[in-house]
Amino acid sequence: MGAGLNGFSQGVLFTPILPEIIDSVYQKHSLIEGENDVLDGLIGDKAAGLYLSFFSLGTITAPLLGSAVYSFF
Repeated sequence: MGAGLNGFSQGVLFTPILPEIIDSVYQKHSLIEGENDVLDGLIGDKAAGLYLSFFSLGTITAPLLGSAVYSFF
């Protein structure tokens, strides 16, 4: 039950974060979305790649770190 609830809540939480990351890149560098299709694709690809790699890294390391903390304390 807990794993299902955790999976559902992560889907609701992490799905809307990627467009916010892309929007913040456009705002930080004063770019206009839709002006250059190649640049839009590169920003989207790099943001998605970084987002998913850090998400996967957290998914792998969180149980390991959690079990290490639990076993030591």
